[in-house]
Amino acid sequence: MKTAIITSVYYPENSNQKFNIVSSVLDNIPKYAGVDYDLFIVNDGTKDPRFEEFMKNYKPREFCKSIDYYSRENRGITKSMNELLARIDSSYDYICLINLDILVPVYWLKKCISVLKHDKKVGLCGVLVEDHLEFDLKNGIGQTKDSVLFSHVVSIGGACMVFRADELKGYGWDEDVLTSNHIDSYMISRYRMDGRSSYAILERGYHSRELYESKEFIDAKFARHESELPNFYKALDKVKNK
Repeated sequence: MKTAIITSVYYPENSNQKFNIVSSVLDNIPKYAGVDYDLFIVNDGTKDPRFEEFMKNYKPREFCKSIDYYSRENRGITKSMNELLARIDSSYDYICLINLDILVPVYWLKKCISVLKHDKKVGLCGVLVEDHLEFDLKNGIGQTKDSVLFSHVVSIGGACMVFRADELKGYGWDEDVLTSNHIDSYMISRYRMDGRSSYAILERGYHSRELYESKEFIDAKFARHESELPNFYKALDKVKNK
């Protein structure tokens, strides 16, 4: 079994707080994945010299077996994700999309893969992060043969999602209209069109409170979400009309 983690990095070079979170997450992922993986990461325009220095010294260890890293000017999240998908060959079984600003539970990747193996009706499985996203316990709780508990979720948030590699590469992301705020909703919608659903393990990840619970961040996030919502519907319409 081969697994890839794909992620991109972009933040203002003067953001001490963001660098601290990103470097901390990168330090912790190899300890907690639970299965071997290869990391595919692009610096999508971050000019922070601290981050470049950090990546020079960032080596494979523990569950991380190899690192494919490169830098370039900012081109946006969807272009970054499609570039990274193109670097993953057909030998991979699973792909995880993760944001580098969340702290995940122990063996999160192993557990999500266990859920994907459990049932083909599971389109994607991830880790819930944002507090307002809830498990849909009315549909019951499942358990894999590895004793991983999971439940259906209506929305999961794009912070940590795991897919079967061939399916994700087949879907891709629409670079013309889709934006970072709606990747999770887009993927859930794509799977639902094919009769599949989204699930999460019954363990929580979380954002760093000092950054993500501020009123300024929440207001900016919702304003950005609302302004980009029409593009999300354009992306869905293109899929429906294919």
